[in-house]
Amino acid sequence: MSANKVLFGFHAVGVRLKIAPASVIEVLYDPTRRDARMKAFLERAREAHVRLIEADSLRIAKLAGSHGHQGVAARVLAVPSARSLDELLERLEAAGSAGIAGSAGSAVNPSSLSNPSISSSSSSSSSSSSLSAALAGGGSDLADPAPTTPPHPSPAPEGRSASTQPLLLVLDGVTDPHNLGACLRVADGAGVHAVIAPKDHAAGINATVAKVASGAADTVPYFMVTNLARTLGELKERNIWVVGASDQASKTLYQTDLRGPLALVLGAEGQGMRQLTSKSCDALVRIPMHGAVESLNVSVASAICLYEALRQRG
Repeated sequence: MSANKVLFGFHAVGVRLKIAPASVIEVLYDPTRRDARMKAFLERAREAHVRLIEADSLRIAKLAGSHGHQGVAARVLAVPSARSLDELLERLEAAGSAGIAGSAGSAVNPSSLSNPSISSSSSSSSSSSSLSAALAGGGSDLADPAPTTPPHPSPAPEGRSASTQPLLLVLDGVTDPHNLGACLRVADGAGVHAVIAPKDHAAGINATVAKVASGAADTVPYFMVTNLARTLGELKERNIWVVGASDQASKTLYQTDLRGPLALVLGAEGQGMRQLTSKSCDALVRIPMHGAVESLNVSVASAICLYEALRQRG
C-alpha cells in the first residue's frame, strides 16, 4: 500500500519543503498565477530540487480534492515519526533525565521528536464547533487567587528544560476537519508535544486538515487511541496531570497550577467532554466568560488553555 499523500495550499506544502524536502515527490502549480507569493514559493521549491509540474487549476483541484488549493499541490511521502504515544513520552522522559543529570539534555523541539502519522483517514463534516464555558460574574476570576496544586506532578526541577516536560492536547470527539486543523495549528504554536484523540467520533488527518493546519499537521504528532479513558489513566501513571475544560468546574483556568507535565482535555463540539472522559481527569477548569456569548470555538479554547500553561511555565 502506498504511503504517498497529497498536500495543498502554500502553508501546508511550504512547511513540508522546509522541514522535509526529500519527502516531496513532486509539486503541481498553476503557471497562470504569477504573483510574488507564487514566485517565492517556486524559488523555495527549486532550491529544494523538487520536481515542478505545470498544471491548470482543475487538475490541481482534482488532485487536492478541493478548489481552495491556491494554485499549489504536492504529492509527498510520509515522514519518519514516533510509532506510538508511549515512544514519544519515553523520548521526552529520557531527554528530561539527561537534562537533570547535566548531560547533553538541551531543549527538545516537539517537531524533532516525531511527525503526525498515526491517525485514521476518516473525516466528517459538522457545524462550527464550540466549547461550553460557564458565565462568570465580576472580574474576580482573573485575580489569580491561590492556584490549585497538581496532586502528583511538580514544576520543572532546576536545570531541566521546560520543553522536555510533556505538554499534550487531548481532543474528545472533535469531528470537524477544519476545527482539527485549527487545533493542530494552535498546538504547533504552543509547542505541544502531541495531540491525542479517540479513534471513534473524531476527525482523522486528511488534505483539508493539513491545509487548515498550515503545515502543523506535519510538525505535531497526532495519535488516535482506541480507549481514551484508559489512555488518560496511563498518562497519569506517568505523572502527567490531566486537566479537563468543563463548564461545570468550580475553579477557572487561571486559578490552577499548570506548570508540571500536563495534558489539557477539551470536549467535542457543543457537547463538552464525555462523562467517562471527565471522570478520568485529575481536575476540571472553566474559561471565564463575561459577555453574552456562552461558548468558544474549540480551537480558540485550546489556544487560551495552552498559552496560559506556557505563561505559567515562564
